[in-house]
Amino acid sequence: MPGPRILVLDDQDAGKIAEAVIAGCPDAIVDAPDIEALMNRLDAFFKVVRAYANGTGAAPDDVNAAAFDDYDIIIVDNNLSGATSTGPRLTAEGVAGNLRAFFETPYVISLNKNPSVDFDLRHQIGDHETKADLALNEPHLRNKRLWHVGEQPSDDNSADPFAPWYWPALRDVADRRRAQIAFVDAKMDDPILTALKFPASALDLIPGRAIAYLSPQEERDGNPTFWQHFKTSNRSLIADDRARIVFPDKDEAEIKTLFKDLEQSPTEPSIRRIISRVVAAEIDHWIRRDILGLQDVLMDAPHLQMRVGFRSAANEPSLEELDATAQNPNEPFGLEAEFYNAVASQHRFESDCWLPRDGAFWWSEIENDKAYSEMVSRPRSVGAVFCEDVRAFKNVQDSPDIGKFVPEGGKPWLPRFVSQLTGFNYSPRSLLFG
Repeated sequence: MPGPRILVLDDQDAGKIAEAVIAGCPDAIVDAPDIEALMNRLDAFFKVVRAYANGTGAAPDDVNAAAFDDYDIIIVDNNLSGATSTGPRLTAEGVAGNLRAFFETPYVISLNKNPSVDFDLRHQIGDHETKADLALNEPHLRNKRLWHVGEQPSDDNSADPFAPWYWPALRDVADRRRAQIAFVDAKMDDPILTALKFPASALDLIPGRAIAYLSPQEERDGNPTFWQHFKTSNRSLIADDRARIVFPDKDEAEIKTLFKDLEQSPTEPSIRRIISRVVAAEIDHWIRRDILGLQDVLMDAPHLQMRVGFRSAANEPSLEELDATAQNPNEPFGLEAEFYNAVASQHRFESDCWLPRDGAFWWSEIENDKAYSEMVSRPRSVGAVFCEDVRAFKNVQDSPDIGKFVPEGGKPWLPRFVSQLTGFNYSPRSLLFG
């Protein structure tokens, strides 16, 4: 299977970024245009964007569209000032939303937006303000664990011990995003929480900010559709741009009212495709930050293991056994087989394409499960915690440098842990305690 196809957009040294990608993912196919070719690509980009802004609703020609299609990932350096001679400074944030909307490449990475941040303590997502799908720094691209599911450091490989658990496996992100796009297209007029099969027990536990993200017009117990989200969000595209996408051939004075009053999603395939790309990226961000990111309502395997804290054996599980929950991409995801089969598998999140990696579980359903209640008296492992920055369990007594933190929106009684490796920036440090 060939590696991911990647386009690098950088006006200073695209070759250096390409080298970093190859170091992390040797079989990646990287296109890193020089400055002249980059300016030609950006010219094609602006022609496509202006075509929609001017109401033609289509790229002027196939060549322009092809400049950013046929890739899996586009990596955009945050400073592209050398690629434009007039107008405001061009940044990754200035192009990410339109790249996603008007071109087929599914995943966009912003590079070097916050070079002083390696680990995001606040949101467990990297940078919640980026309009790209992920914000990284150039050195991160060299990390093999950024690219591969289950990649672990050892004596005989060059994998870096530092690898935030919230990083997705970049080899997988394009396929997951394409599945997300198809999901949104098929269910565009369905309520989001219903389509994602949120159980009733989880609905009251969802943070208010999570519903506000889906639609600021919804009540606390709201359940907007994917189409309603597109209409009311301005995360990666402003409202006027969204209206113009839906009504490319209407007069400027009409489109705002027409857009507001359109209750059902458009049927034109090309318009639905744009909407699906935009919404898929925004819902992916929402799940990673506000749902799975808190590891409270929805938990992945290592956090579930830390929460239930038991095995059937009389002895506590070894660290290697615990680490399997962060390494095994297949059922039972490193969890005890009996617990997985009797409890966890019954309450698994069903649409894995929306997760950074397969395997997440509804905690609110598990703790109310009679089969789980019958297990809680069994031996519990209490001495180890999962360290988010190295994707591994560590014994608290043996690791005095372990730090605790509570991400924004998290519960004080459910702290998260980091081993605090030297040479990496954890931000904001004010959140660390213990």
